[in-house]
Amino acid sequence: MSYEKHVYPSHLPDDLISRWSKAIAEHGLDLTFHPDFTNILTWPGGYLPCRVSVRPGSFVGSERYGDKPLYAGFEFYAISDAAEKAELLDDYEADLEDEGRPLSPGLFKRLRAAPAMFGFTHGGFSWTTRNVSIGMRHLGFRISEHVG
Repeated sequence: MSYEKHVYPSHLPDDLISRWSKAIAEHGLDLTFHPDFTNILTWPGGYLPCRVSVRPGSFVGSERYGDKPLYAGFEFYAISDAAEKAELLDDYEADLEDEGRPLSPGLFKRLRAAPAMFGFTHGGFSWTTRNVSIGMRHLGFRISEHVG
C-alpha cells in the first residue's frame, strides 16, 4: 500500500524550507530535514530523511510519542519544468476522466499556472505515519491522499 500527495504552490519564496519547518512547529512538531536539503527545487528527488520531535501537550495524543525524536522520511520530488509539469497534469486529467471523476477546467487551469509541483510519496504504511496523519487532520490540515 502506498499514497501520494501533490502540492501546487501559488508562489515559491526563497525561504520555503524554513517556512515549512516553522509551520509544522506551530502545531507541536519540531522538524529537522536532512542537511543536503537546502533548496527545494534542486533536490534531486527520492528519499528525504528527517527527524521529528513531538512536543508533549501540543495536541491530543502527543504524549504517545514520548520524548525521543522520530526518524522518518518520505519520497519527495519537485517539478518546476513547465513541459514536465504539463505532461503530468495531462496524464492526471486523462486518468480522472477515464474514472468518471473529471475535475473542473478552472481547477486544472490553476494547477497549470503553479510555478512547480511537489510530490510526496510513502511506499508503505506504518503506525507512526498513520497517527501523525490523523493528528494533522485533527489540527485542521487538509490531506489529500491517493491510495494505490
